[in-house]
Amino acid sequence: MGDLARPASAARPRIRWHRPHNWGPCSGDRRRATERALAVRERVLGPEHPDTAAGLNNLGYLLQDMGDLPAARPYLERALAVWERVLGPEHPDTASSCNNLGVLCYYEGNLPGAAGYMRRALAIWEKSLGAQHSLTQQARDNLAAIEAAIRAS
Repeated sequence: MGDLARPASAARPRIRWHRPHNWGPCSGDRRRATERALAVRERVLGPEHPDTAAGLNNLGYLLQDMGDLPAARPYLERALAVWERVLGPEHPDTASSCNNLGVLCYYEGNLPGAAGYMRRALAIWEKSLGAQHSLTQQARDNLAAIEAAIRAS
């Protein structure tokens, strides 16, 4: 997990993204490798497999981290849809997608959308992982930053 680099023009505080494990620097090479890995997962496992959803999430994260917010959205939305169908609406991976879409909305300036996704992530993680888990705390902190931005706007 790490802070998502915010655009230089953003005056809002950073909020935390649930990023893939062992994620290195973002680059065009990393993007091509991530796209290839996703294509293999889709071909071998199918489009409705949880590991394919993880690949979608990884590519969405990478694109967002590279600053391409519009390109990130469809991958993050597909990951959420697959995890909801395959793992269920209360699974921690579903919450990860909600968190990540909340971060995307935040940086797009869609604060109500960000708050909605983050509230859902928080509720799922509190129920499935407990109130003291680091992901639950991350969602709580993110939601507080989003709500502060809403009050300030």
